[in-house]
Amino acid sequence: MKKSILFLSVAAAMAMPAQAVELYNDGVNQITLGGHLTAQLSNVDWYQGVDVDTQLRPNSPRINFGFNRDLGNGYALDAKIETGYNMMTSGNSFSTRLGYMGVSHEDYGRLSFGKEWSTYYDAAWWTDMPVVFSSDQLGIYTGDTDGGDSGMGRADKAIQYRKGFSLGDFGNLNLGLQWQGENGALDQRIGGSLIYQIGEFKLGTSYVGGDINGEYKIYGNTVVDSTKHDAELTSWQVSAAYGQWGKDLYLAASYQQGTNTEAGMRFTGDSIGMEFLAAYGFETNTTAFVSYRQLESDGKVEMAYTDDQRPGFADNGDGEWNESFVSFGVHQNLTSNTLLFAEYNISTGDDRDGDNQYAVGFRFFL
Repeated sequence: MKKSILFLSVAAAMAMPAQAVELYNDGVNQITLGGHLTAQLSNVDWYQGVDVDTQLRPNSPRINFGFNRDLGNGYALDAKIETGYNMMTSGNSFSTRLGYMGVSHEDYGRLSFGKEWSTYYDAAWWTDMPVVFSSDQLGIYTGDTDGGDSGMGRADKAIQYRKGFSLGDFGNLNLGLQWQGENGALDQRIGGSLIYQIGEFKLGTSYVGGDINGEYKIYGNTVVDSTKHDAELTSWQVSAAYGQWGKDLYLAASYQQGTNTEAGMRFTGDSIGMEFLAAYGFETNTTAFVSYRQLESDGKVEMAYTDDQRPGFADNGDGEWNESFVSFGVHQNLTSNTLLFAEYNISTGDDRDGDNQYAVGFRFFL
């Protein structure tokens, strides 16, 4: 398969030191096992900038199985099943993270179906590298979800097409397209990405959007009523990155403009998000980073949750939302599949009622 197509495989590209374990390979069919487990001691649970009691937490463990098959004549089939689970308490806690299948051709690109990382995420993930204090200001995880309904994160019931174009000495151009059907109050949604890469430099933009018809609900709460609010859920972002995470200098920056991407969790209406990340990977397999993230509303702060459901999520009374954070940390790769990490988060914005946060932990990649 051509390198330009492989570049667009977000799931493979974002797995920092991880390598899937090959369980079976007969030259035509391949089965792999992947995922990770994490033990994290921290005073942060899920909501960055809102402190809680220090506890041992799992931080999104998951397990996945990948399937690849050579179909001949330049065609290949790939599929993945990934589930998340709670590794530290009892009870039924399994949840679907990914589930898709795709067919690719060396010349024609890749067509895929199911629950897959969105085309919006193709470039937005470049600032999403830290283990704990990472991308939460670009609307990816819409309304405190995985971005499945909106199609901004792990898109639900999506059809995607990706194609890479070689420009010779002038680099590579990569195109992504996405479609989702009507889902409740969310009308049909389209999305896409366009990424240019030359050497160590990448520049990308992505979009997702569609109309809202009626009452858009998240976890049973009406977060947007199209008769009272903007009757759309849209987002556009542009990102740039230089280098490779964990190897010498790595720089990434993203800028986002959205409508109703934060509905229910923070505010309805328009938003502007920014993220900046700088890191350096030393020869000792140590990576140090610093990041800045900011999210602002351009409209009324209106939440569908009570204070008990989202402790610490409250504006300062000026009717607008402004949160920002400075984070820094160190990651140490002990081996190719084991990681020690320590991260610290400082709240610098006007909103969210919380103290600074920390997290230290150990992650094991399957």
